[in-house]
Amino acid sequence: MDFIIGLLPSKRGDKVYNAIYVIVNRYTKMALYLPIVKTITITELTDLFFNKVVRRFRAPRGIISNYSSIFTSKFWSELYFTAKIKYRLSIAFYL
Repeated sequence: MDFIIGLLPSKRGDKVYNAIYVIVNRYTKMALYLPIVKTITITELTDLFFNKVVRRFRAPRGIISNYSSIFTSKFWSELYFTAKIKYRLSIAFYL
């Protein structure tokens, strides 16, 4: 999962986009290129991911991203909320 930003504005229908959201399946090497705006929120991004990826191919087992762990954590939390999955965090303490 990655973003291509800094593009010139492009009109599609009545919306104007200036970035691309790239999702690659590392096993099949299939890629999805979804037009987005640079200022997309995590909720809008998760909705887009759920509608375009999860409904088509199932939920991923993992996500590889070069973005911070905070972004990835918020993305997973929002994806769970969108899919109406209850998740329970456990704390493991190792000595």
